[in-house]
Amino acid sequence: MAASPSDIELNKYWLLLTPVQKESLLGIIKSFVQSTDTKSQELQEPEAGYSKESGGLPMEILQQLTWEQKEALIALVESFGIEIPGQRISIEQYNKEIDEAMARMDAGESYTHEQVIEISKTWVNGK
Repeated sequence: MAASPSDIELNKYWLLLTPVQKESLLGIIKSFVQSTDTKSQELQEPEAGYSKESGGLPMEILQQLTWEQKEALIALVESFGIEIPGQRISIEQYNKEIDEAMARMDAGESYTHEQVIEISKTWVNGK
């Protein structure tokens, strides 16, 4: 069975979590799951409970969750401040980042074009 978009989204976040966050989130996921076999699984180490080959959550657990439960878990992980690199951001976040960059420039925390050229020469030459 192919993974659903919410499974894929949840796995993207899963890969960015610390072992402690993974352990905590896996406990929440297990509380959602109806299978007593899955509920009774004990974590032997923080990384336990997900496929080491794929680095993601096990499909047998994800398949037992409803769409709403998966969406709730994604919202929970987002509340940790975890962001998926390359993920689209809101217009509000975009404008905030521009405002912050402009404030840094106004405070003199920037380089001139000439300074950047000189700095970049060290990247190639290592000097």
